[in-house]
Amino acid sequence: MRAYRANPLQTFWKLELPSALPNLFSGLKVAATLSVVGSAVGELLGANQGLAYLILFGRGTSDAPLVFGAVLLLTAISLVLYGLVAVLESVLLRWRRAV
Repeated sequence: MRAYRANPLQTFWKLELPSALPNLFSGLKVAATLSVVGSAVGELLGANQGLAYLILFGRGTSDAPLVFGAVLLLTAISLVLYGLVAVLESVLLRWRRAV
């Protein structure tokens, strides 16, 4: 980039950011799934509504279908968020696909 006399902003946008995007998307995939876990833990600690509250409520009343339904819904939300990040990655990193 120095040979082409690019300024620091051009170097960032054309070289550094594109080379960092694969690592950024790896982190986003992990964060997308762990955000659901974090919100569920927050609900477990002191919420009066939400899916994690339903898990606690179902456990207290021995309602296994309610517990499994809430866990499956949390899993589905995590998978959807992961999928959205994966689709965004495939769109933005088309140049990285193997031939």
